[in-house]
Amino acid sequence: RRLGTLAHAAVGTNGTLAVDPNPRYTGINAGVLTDGQLGSQDFTDGRWLGFQGRDVDAVVDLGALHTIRSVGLDCMQNQRSWIFFPRSVEVGVSVDGEHWEVAGHWEEPVEPSDDIRARVITVPVDVVAVRYVRIIAHGVNPLPKWHPGSDNPGWIFVDEVIVEE
Repeated sequence: RRLGTLAHAAVGTNGTLAVDPNPRYTGINAGVLTDGQLGSQDFTDGRWLGFQGRDVDAVVDLGALHTIRSVGLDCMQNQRSWIFFPRSVEVGVSVDGEHWEVAGHWEEPVEPSDDIRARVITVPVDVVAVRYVRIIAHGVNPLPKWHPGSDNPGWIFVDEVIVEE
């Protein structure tokens, strides 16, 4: 069962971001990560939060204990615009929001691509009951040697956090 999209940009009732997005790409409203709508393939459409040279670090408060089975993060890739899927995503869980346990990890090699696309990166988790979920998406920093912007900081664009039980 999908619990819904339960993160929130910067400040909100369901979660927080440890790092604010770049001011140029803050989404159309503060709830862009929680509105239940996946972004398009256009990173300028106002549906995306953009982070340059920084990892995404979000903590989600589910409001009560839930047994979850996966956490998804909607991400975009447009390498010509220096936007890459994360190189890895780590999911942590907690009952109290202070003591964390790693519950899942996803990793994929960074390879050249001309594709402009969005996708939900899903991390399966094996936990009993949690209230808080932490998602850390590690960016491609610096950009690889084969990229025209090599040695510069790359971008991560995220739009939605999806928690399923």
